[in-house]
Amino acid sequence: MSRIFVSHSRRDNLEAVALVQWLSEVRPELATEIFIDIGAETGLRPGQKWQEALRQASDRCEAVICLLSRNWQSSDYCRLEYLLAENLGKQILVARLEDLGDTDITSKWQRCDLFAEGAQTDIAVTGGAPVQFNTAALDQLKKAIEGTGVGPENFAWPPRMDPDRAPYRGWEPFEDIDAGVFFGRDAPIVLGTDELRGCRSRGSSRCSWCWAHPAAVSRRFCGRA
Repeated sequence: MSRIFVSHSRRDNLEAVALVQWLSEVRPELATEIFIDIGAETGLRPGQKWQEALRQASDRCEAVICLLSRNWQSSDYCRLEYLLAENLGKQILVARLEDLGDTDITSKWQRCDLFAEGAQTDIAVTGGAPVQFNTAALDQLKKAIEGTGVGPENFAWPPRMDPDRAPYRGWEPFEDIDAGVFFGRDAPIVLGTDELRGCRSRGSSRCSWCWAHPAAVSRRFCGRA
């Protein structure tokens, strides 16, 4: 299951591919963690209904990168992807390809400006000229992704701080560092996380999904199987 979803206009395919390529190069473990619809490894497959596949990918991910441009703003599908992510309480990271002012739909989120002046990083992309992004903005986005806690390094086994840790805890409770041995319930865990974030943003004290799926919530937030 890809943990990061890239929302982009098809007119910005080259920039989207360049960004995913750069992230995969500087953090190789992200190569299979990022969903981009035109990706060779994680993208759409022949025979898939693309609208439904995009919706499912957005539902299952934990963070969404919005590659913001005028093309993105004019795309109904991109706006729907953003609204869905916001309603589900996803982590939203906004990377701007051009200056759109402060009145766009994502303006309440902190953004990084890939178009900014200053030191630039050239990214060679098949099928087009090299794409240039602001180096500091790329680093800012990489750190933001690392800060979301969705990277594979947060699920490494054995954990670096306890390389001899046993995966079977007996009567001992699972803790955060045992995340590497939690598997098989990714989708329910993501749905539970989204619901809890939604409760927090709405100021609600009741979560109907969590009452119906206590095991998934326990695994994600209480460290117990």
